[in-house]
Amino acid sequence: MRTMGLRRPGRRALFLLFLLLSGILPAGKAQAGFREAEPGWETVGTDFREAESGWEAVGKGFREAEPGWEAVGTGFREAEPGWETEETEVWDEEVGWEAAGDDPAWQEGRALLDSLDLSGIETFLAASGAEGEPISFRLLLEELVSGDYETALLACLRSVKDSLFAEAGENGRRMAQIILLGLAGALFTGFAGVFSSGQGAQAGFYVTYLLIFTLLASCFLSGAQTAAEVIGRVLDWMRALIPAFFLAVSFSGGNVASAAGCSWTLFSVSLSQWAFLSLFLPLVRVYVLISLAGHLLPEERFSRLAELLEQAVRWGLRAILGAVLGFHMLQGMIAPYADALKNTSLRRAVGLIPGIGEGASAISQIVMGTGVLLKNAVGAGAVIVLAVLSAIPLLKLFLLYLGCQACAAVLQPVCDRRLIACLGAAGTGFRLLVSVTGAAVLLFSLSLAVVCLSTNAPYFSG
Repeated sequence: MRTMGLRRPGRRALFLLFLLLSGILPAGKAQAGFREAEPGWETVGTDFREAESGWEAVGKGFREAEPGWEAVGTGFREAEPGWETEETEVWDEEVGWEAAGDDPAWQEGRALLDSLDLSGIETFLAASGAEGEPISFRLLLEELVSGDYETALLACLRSVKDSLFAEAGENGRRMAQIILLGLAGALFTGFAGVFSSGQGAQAGFYVTYLLIFTLLASCFLSGAQTAAEVIGRVLDWMRALIPAFFLAVSFSGGNVASAAGCSWTLFSVSLSQWAFLSLFLPLVRVYVLISLAGHLLPEERFSRLAELLEQAVRWGLRAILGAVLGFHMLQGMIAPYADALKNTSLRRAVGLIPGIGEGASAISQIVMGTGVLLKNAVGAGAVIVLAVLSAIPLLKLFLLYLGCQACAAVLQPVCDRRLIACLGAAGTGFRLLVSVTGAAVLLFSLSLAVVCLSTNAPYFSG
């Protein structure tokens, strides 16, 4: 009997526990209904949610807050070392790549960018002697990759805006001095012609001409020195850029194109240094000095020689542009497609492996696409730096050319024709300096563009 008495309460307790668990009997009150509030459960609104270890309440629900995750808005984003939350997105604080969850493309992009040695480039930009704020090439790449072109453009404009107004004011003062000298010489020559036999007027012309000759020669030699400095900076920039740029080309699957393009670009830099600094600029100096001295005589004795020198400079610039860019295009017709054939064959062979072939082929395509993005960003950033390095010197030379043309137009009604021809020859000299400097910048800008476009073939072939 004692055994039966003990079994009945046990059966009764088990029955009641069954009713409680099945929801037939109430357990605890929670507004509109009842739910069991066991340890580890919390009320949320009119219901209960389990708040186990590692879970946190977000709004009206719970999200898992594992180690290394942070809440962003109403959800969580992975907060790896060096990452910070920004509104509802996550940005890599060190690199500036936007994460899309665990997207391997972005992770590979960060790894490729970190593997580029940009120390030589950053050292050159810091010590380039350019006016204004220094440019960080790494930050420029981050802005280009993230699509923030407006910020990149504003940073470049800030680096040159102060020098822009300084150069305009200095050139304006020089041109004003030339105009005042010309007007004073014309006035003196006119009065001397009225009150003397003409020898005083001739002496007045020579004095005025020599003064303007001295001022123009000083301005031109300063402009030629500026042109030589900017061409030297462009060549030094290309030497600092070539290792990192062609390493990025190899990341995009262009090993053959990288090796061929690197060797030809180094040769073109050496060729350009000799052609621009040792040939074209000295020819322009000789042209200007011959023209200025030749117009001092009543008859033109050096006009044909001056025309020959001008044509030699123009044809030489076209020849070097055609030779360098033409060889880059010939390389672009062969080397990238050799890489494309090799990469496509390798991906197709890997894709035939049962089980992992398709995944490995897809991952290789993602890695190659990331390399193409990084390579094009490096090329675009290099062109932007070329523009920043040459913008102020080119503007200075162009303003000097416009100033000479404006002085000739103002002084032509009152001054001797030889003085006007002198101003015209100086203007032509400044225009040749603009052509030589601009050709050097254009040569390497187009070379980088041709290499970037032609080496996209291995990616698109897949």
